[in-house]
Amino acid sequence: MLKFVDVSESLPESIEFDDYVPISIRWEERDSLASQNLMGRVPKLYWSIGDQYSLVEIGIDSQMKMIREITVVVAGLVTIQPSEFHINASLPAKLGRPIFQIDGDPSSIELAHGYYYRENGTFKLHVGSNHICVVFYNLEVVSQIVCGRVRFGLDLNNCLCMLEVVGFSAEEIAKLTDTLQYQRS
Repeated sequence: MLKFVDVSESLPESIEFDDYVPISIRWEERDSLASQNLMGRVPKLYWSIGDQYSLVEIGIDSQMKMIREITVVVAGLVTIQPSEFHINASLPAKLGRPIFQIDGDPSSIELAHGYYYRENGTFKLHVGSNHICVVFYNLEVVSQIVCGRVRFGLDLNNCLCMLEVVGFSAEEIAKLTDTLQYQRS
């Protein structure tokens, strides 16, 4: 599991849709010199959860442990509109990009072009009218970290159990839905 330990500065996210990969979210450094210096090392640590039908990868800066990217590669369990599953906006919130540590068995971390931690399991993807929600674990969300359009839902132990991206246009939801339906065929 990814355990929240702190927040770093908030940066605008870049959200991309693709015909093959449903959604990718990236945070880039504003300063181009900082970006160039970080490009060789960011992200080098990946946490993922998946099975033979689903995969989400989260890229984390290997030194600072802050989140850099999230990619829903394949979504197996999908609920498409009218799903209004979401993180309660009135929960206590911290603003910024989350800094995580990985809880789990250190022997599960494999060295392959950096560190890659794969957790066996699955997740649920809920597509609403203007948002998506990725449920990693069926645990109660008691607090959140908000970074732009992205909300990270945390349980009582500060572990990431849900992720929500809000503010999608009807066109973006249609593109996402098309990709998800293509993956299922």
